[in-house]
Amino acid sequence: MKSEISLVTGLDRAFVPGTGVHAQCGACWLTSSPPTQTLDGGFPTNTTLDQIIAREIGGETPLTSLELSCNDFTDAKETKYYECVSWYAPGYAATPRKTRGAFSGGSSARRTMAPSRSVLDTVFADARSLRTRLGGGDQQKLDEYLDSVRATERRIQLAEKATRRMRKPPMPEPAGIPGQRGDYLRLMGDLMVLAFQNDFTRVATLVVDPERWDSPRMFHGLFDQPQNHTCSHTRPATRRR
Repeated sequence: MKSEISLVTGLDRAFVPGTGVHAQCGACWLTSSPPTQTLDGGFPTNTTLDQIIAREIGGETPLTSLELSCNDFTDAKETKYYECVSWYAPGYAATPRKTRGAFSGGSSARRTMAPSRSVLDTVFADARSLRTRLGGGDQQKLDEYLDSVRATERRIQLAEKATRRMRKPPMPEPAGIPGQRGDYLRLMGDLMVLAFQNDFTRVATLVVDPERWDSPRMFHGLFDQPQNHTCSHTRPATRRR
């Protein structure tokens, strides 16, 4: 697959004082912002590369893009700036998913689509009745709203088609997050592959870990003790096996 992959390395960015260095690192990873631009308070969040690509090639899939995360910490210490690497616009994060349940497909998924279609039918009927009583400016606003509703309707139709053609996942449904770190990463990677194979989406990102510096992570089979901050800033304190 080497000839089909673009691997981008050696990226750097100047730190802008005013916010934490770790949060800035996570928030700006894929953004199109220049080094000194801060459009979201002190943070450099902007439309990220994956979302720019998704706008071009994601129009025919149920999900324009898929955001996943292997962050299994339960104390919710980080804000979105520590974990979100995908951004629709400054300040608007594409919150990553941490489970695979949304892609199980089948009849249950199709049943959830039917009520959504009936709700949309009602919205359109009410809107047509309301439009005749509005002035020109308000009609324009209503048309903008209806365009967004039509886009939602289109996504529902695509999702219905996807659930009908989706193959059964080649792995059993996990009872929870795998205990081994490597197994969790592999599971989420397999989920991305499954989403691509079923044309559920054509753009995906995966956060291996949030920008957390004070909660060591155990890398099974690599280190004798949990590591994290020392892996990126200093030489690991324990010998590699």
